[in-house]
Amino acid sequence: MCSVSNTDHPTSDLQLPSRAYFPRQRLAAMTGNPIAAVRKIVEIGPRLVLMWSGHYGTAERVARSAQAWFGNQEPDPEDVELFIQALDLYDAQPFSGILAPAATEWMYGIGKFRKGTSSALGSFVVAGSGSDLFVHAAEQVVGTAMIPGHNPPDIEALKIANDFLAQEIWAGTPIENLFGGAYEVLVRGPLGYERVNDVIHVFASVSPDERRNLTVTPHPHVLRQWYEDDSLWIVSLSTPEMTAEGLGFRTFVAPSILREPEAAFGRPILDIGSRPNYLCMFHRFELGGNAVPTSLIMKGAAIDEMISFTRRGDTIAIEFSTVYLERVSQMANMLSRDLSSERLANCGA
Repeated sequence: MCSVSNTDHPTSDLQLPSRAYFPRQRLAAMTGNPIAAVRKIVEIGPRLVLMWSGHYGTAERVARSAQAWFGNQEPDPEDVELFIQALDLYDAQPFSGILAPAATEWMYGIGKFRKGTSSALGSFVVAGSGSDLFVHAAEQVVGTAMIPGHNPPDIEALKIANDFLAQEIWAGTPIENLFGGAYEVLVRGPLGYERVNDVIHVFASVSPDERRNLTVTPHPHVLRQWYEDDSLWIVSLSTPEMTAEGLGFRTFVAPSILREPEAAFGRPILDIGSRPNYLCMFHRFELGGNAVPTSLIMKGAAIDEMISFTRRGDTIAIEFSTVYLERVSQMANMLSRDLSSERLANCGA
């Protein structure tokens, strides 16, 4: 999901699932003003997706044209090129798009886009106002997976998404670049594109005390996102303290540009406390005066070893296991060694 922006005067009540706070004067300095939420991935069919940035009306026009052109057929590379050539966007508002067939590694750009490669992600294509941040993220992926030495595409992409959400909370950089709020991940499967569905994002600061014992301090808001039909739903959970201050439980919906949003939130509130398919834990380690970010991505049964979700009346509690705390300690030791090595290298230089 990305915010849809205009260039009018900034709103005074910008609300994001992360609850990141943006003062009015900071919004006034931005070139656009976030006004709505919408999915930036359009599933033209099971084997073709359109990712877009720019003018909403132009994006809808391109998506509907692609839907009429391809339907649910297997997109042929030559047919994709013919479709792009046939698009009449000379009188359109600024728009960039990426068409990605599932059956080929090729991706096709429309408008302005950038290509690159990285050791972690391989070849990539980016477009839109956040291109520079995406290129940097692709080249310097933050975090670790639960399976050492094996990072499948869903895990690598979730690390980037988790890091961007953390940047939104602590620095606001994505929103200042006119994107953010929540992130979708689709991966290629045997039948086409598959949604990475039902994801929880948790954020925490980790700092040592005088005895070098680590204290994990969770951020007061937890995000959970999933799909219902063509809409992406996000709930923002809050601690009792935040709820008492008027920042309690809230829902957000990002519809497809091809359909109207769902009428109302329908998921049972207690179901939100069940184990998700993915859990993304962002840690902001405070080590020797340095803030070091890293993400820990868990999937399926691995979540049960680290974290448990319990319901107490209307309250959902997240409890950390000793296995999780040991893993955080290992991560802290590894990061401390890396920082020490970096300081020694700088001294030697």
